[in-house]
Amino acid sequence: PSVRCIPATNENERPRARALVLVRASAAGFADGDVKPSATTASQTRVIVICLGIAMLLASADRTIFAAAALSIKAELAMSLKDVGAAQSAFLWGYGVTQLAAGAASDRYGGAKVLLFGLFLWSTAVALTPLSGGVYAILVARFMFGAASGCALPASAAAVAAHVPAERRSGALSTIFALFNIGSAFGLAAAGGLIATFGWKFVFYLFGLFGACFALLAYSLMPESVKQYVPRISSAVAHER
Repeated sequence: PSVRCIPATNENERPRARALVLVRASAAGFADGDVKPSATTASQTRVIVICLGIAMLLASADRTIFAAAALSIKAELAMSLKDVGAAQSAFLWGYGVTQLAAGAASDRYGGAKVLLFGLFLWSTAVALTPLSGGVYAILVARFMFGAASGCALPASAAAVAAHVPAERRSGALSTIFALFNIGSAFGLAAAGGLIATFGWKFVFYLFGLFGACFALLAYSLMPESVKQYVPRISSAVAHER
């Protein structure tokens, strides 16, 4: 949509003309001082969406491998069903605790950076899980994994809002969340076969190492608008301050 400017014939009419421009701009879906999401090209936007989608796929896949490996972990570490339930719960406690903080961090530092940083941290927690020598160490590793991956949903939404044009946001979010759901199916299918062949520890090492390496690669591919992200403040908010 376009915004038609109202010419002002004298100094007294300029405030009224600007007010009309702002009203029409708001009706067209823009906020003053926030006309574009970021200075990214179409190809850069595609890179951002693809990288975010893969990160979300890994977030979902990494959640499933513990369920696939639960029987093997239980047998090797002599865990009870109560212990296994506690380990699953530890992930959810960590996940819930950090979501609010992750949303605020995404607004301040940029959703793409927060998501990729979270991917690196939770992949590290996944890779460290096999080194846990007992039930309590498993609980700590699971909590760390949940806390780091709590950024996934708020950060991905913030990144799309900041770097994807309004007319493409629905498609971008659909792609990202479709990959997020596919990740669960992929994780269960891949983990089951790998555990049967190489053992449960190998799966955690593989998924963790791949996720950490991908986080570094994806960040290197990000455009400067992501790396040098600056929170946008509308003129109305700035005036209130």
